[in-house]
Amino acid sequence: MKRLIRQMAVLGAVAGCILFLGNAWAMEMEVIDINAATVEELETLPGMDSVVANDIVSFRTMNRPFTRVDDLLKVRGMSIEKLDAIREFITIEMAPHPVEQPDLLTE
Repeated sequence: MKRLIRQMAVLGAVAGCILFLGNAWAMEMEVIDINAATVEELETLPGMDSVVANDIVSFRTMNRPFTRVDDLLKVRGMSIEKLDAIREFITIEMAPHPVEQPDLLTE
């Protein structure tokens, strides 16, 4: 019985350390703007490989900036599982719309 209690205590301590280290790592990660991130920056996201990171940048360049995080699902190789793994580490910064300047006609 003492052995079982000791094993449970060790298991609890190990689990606590893993949770603590995982949270500490997550807190240190910067939030990445997927409309401005480089391939290298995207590769720092959990579970992100270079192929999908390249596809994100290519998609963004060929189409338009992302307007919603869920738009990443349109990228080849991106799955709901991958998106859920990176969701807390990404953001979308919207570029300001250009202000239309009235034509100034001088006669």
